[in-house]
Amino acid sequence: MIDIKQLRQHPETYKASAQARGVTVDVDKLVKLDAQRTKLIGDIEALRAQLNVKGKPTPEQQKQLQEVKAKLELADKQYAHIDGDFQDLLWQVPNLLADGTPDGGEEANRQEKTWGDPKPQKLDHLELSAKYDWIDFERGAKVAGSKFYFLKGAPVRLELAVTQMALDRLQK
Repeated sequence: MIDIKQLRQHPETYKASAQARGVTVDVDKLVKLDAQRTKLIGDIEALRAQLNVKGKPTPEQQKQLQEVKAKLELADKQYAHIDGDFQDLLWQVPNLLADGTPDGGEEANRQEKTWGDPKPQKLDHLELSAKYDWIDFERGAKVAGSKFYFLKGAPVRLELAVTQMALDRLQK
């Protein structure tokens, strides 16, 4: 989330950061909406303070209170409209870029630091089965149709061992 106080103080920094990211956002309009919003908040609080009357109001005060309520409703509607526009625009402002971030897209990124040894690429089950000749897809397709296979070698013994272990546990 963007700190609006920081944006008020340094709008040019946010403009430059958005431009470097390739994002188009109207920071000047956002600052104007913020100023209007802040002024309206003060006006609304002042109107609400006028509504706080101690004791029973006189007929004159009741008339004034009704006028203040009407002004307050109008100010609340204006605030809701301005705040909606403000929030929509605020969500479009990207975070500030860190100092030293290269301009451009992903191709401009650079490696800052590495540690440890790079690990070898891990193989998935299909690559492992092809490498060690553990699965026969061709015979399985001939016998039972497509997407069927036969296990060969160590995986057959592993499957039988797991099945036997499950039967032994169920028997107990």
